Amino acid sequence: MTKWIADTNFVYNGLQETLGQYDIVLVSTVKQELDKHKTAVSEELKFQARQANRFIFENYDSFEHITKEYDPTKILGEEYSRDVMDNRIVACAVANGYGILTNDLNMYSTARDFGLPVASYNESQVVETYQGFTEVKTTSSEVIEFNITSLEENKYNLLTNEYLILRDENGNVEPFVWTGEFHESINPNLKFKSKSIGDFVPRDVYQLILVDSIIRNTFTMITARAGSGKTQSALTYAMQEIESGREYDRIIVITNNLPASGAFYNGWVKGTLLEKLLDSTIGNILGSKLGDKDLVVEMIADNKLEIMPLSDVRGWEAKENSIVIITEGQNFHRDSLMLAIQRLPENCKLIVEGDNKTQLDDKSFAGRNNGMTIASEVFRGQDYYGQVELQYIYRSKLAEQAELMRTQ
Repeated sequence: MTKWIADTNFVYNGLQETLGQYDIVLVSTVKQELDKHKTAVSEELKFQARQANRFIFENYDSFEHITKEYDPTKILGEEYSRDVMDNRIVACAVANGYGILTNDLNMYSTARDFGLPVASYNESQVVETYQGFTEVKTTSSEVIEFNITSLEENKYNLLTNEYLILRDENGNVEPFVWTGEFHESINPNLKFKSKSIGDFVPRDVYQLILVDSIIRNTFTMITARAGSGKTQSALTYAMQEIESGREYDRIIVITNNLPASGAFYNGWVKGTLLEKLLDSTIGNILGSKLGDKDLVVEMIADNKLEIMPLSDVRGWEAKENSIVIITEGQNFHRDSLMLAIQRLPENCKLIVEGDNKTQLDDKSFAGRNNGMTIASEVFRGQDYYGQVELQYIYRSKLAEQAELMRTQ
């Protein structure tokens, strides 16, 4: 019977679901990575590491544990550096004749290259994580050198419109975007200004690069947990543009109006389609973000706002010079999001926002069925596309602390 080494990402997404299905080996390389992730910059990574460590602790005897480290340069070849965690995992598998469980495309390919058995939690669910930025810890002197010598060198292998965040030993951050030809520095004073709903002033570097992406790109995808500012940023930008009257004259919100996971509708809502929408999730979202539902109704009456339910999007076409916001995008099947995007003509700005990692309200939208996941794969690297995963919750201390309920 084959024994299987669980890669770090499989520990995060697959270990719990497949407990008892495989004879799983946990190696010291993976445990070291889990330890490192507990203090990562990314709050999502911290959450995953805490959750994984707790599960391993509670099910310790269900796994085999290997503390020995394997040198990949001796087992795989000189070109396979020991500094790369994946190489050490593959080396262990080759030395012992184990298979590898992974959800990572590169690890999957490398394991196959060495003739190893390789499987995933669900191979149809294999996705490649993309945050829209690469963050590098460096020194202040190296940041200076980067600005002098490396602005036209894509030394971190960024995609077009992917952001680079350099963070030095003093906690200073300097963000850039790779344009496809050079690194462009991001203006630290960017913000959105709306007379109706107030200003959106970035609270951190992640919100700053998001503001830049919305301004810069025709299509921006925002991924984040609840309370991080993804909807507020999108709507404040849209209101700023509508109020200025420069280019865009209408906001269109496309919604797939599902109840929250585990919740139930309180009977049928009477009234017209618009009245039903305003009394549902999307009405609550717009009412709370724009101030009150009276402003929502007024904007609809003035043809400055349109709410389009996904159920009616086939055959419909957005008007030119519109800002189209697809909210709660995690609740769009890949085919549905494709259909919605196909309804946009030229001269439209598109913003898709949602949390396709932790807030799926229907499990049929998981993995590679998810519209946001597949759209990211299809559009990333295009010169009109940007993506940013926000890292922190700002709504309140209560909202931030409540996130820990996932791991308890």
